[in-house]
Amino acid sequence: MFGRMFSKLLKKDQEAPLSLEQPQREAIIDTLVFAMMADGEMTSEERDELDGAFDRLEWSGEFDREAFLDESIARANQAKKSMDQARQYIAEIGGRLQTDPIRDRAYEMAARIVCADRDVAEAERGLMSMFIREFQIPEARAVEISASVHKDFELL
Repeated sequence: MFGRMFSKLLKKDQEAPLSLEQPQREAIIDTLVFAMMADGEMTSEERDELDGAFDRLEWSGEFDREAFLDESIARANQAKKSMDQARQYIAEIGGRLQTDPIRDRAYEMAARIVCADRDVAEAERGLMSMFIREFQIPEARAVEISASVHKDFELL
């Protein structure tokens, strides 16, 4: 099931990639996988948004993307077992993102995934709040990013 959802992740990138180091790309993938898994379902709109995000990420890791993705899914499943595990995992991801602009971008990409189906579930809201706290995104900046994404998807 996940292999089909991430088929574009496994293809050669077609658009200009984000300019990031490999650990930051891996952290963004971990962020997006966790966002995708928050409500336990994946709509076609969310899948399209996720595919577009993956298309912009180069890959130069020692493991192939599919293996990294499998591990990312396992990490997200483990983190979902408790609020403390989720917070620790998100804080660890935030540490790998390294800079405020990259954390902002990861948050924005995750917000686009949870908003893509125009139905933000309570679990997704909670996860996005954890991203804000653990990525240490200032409240005003988080509101700005969220408002922009909500506008793109015509959500209020």
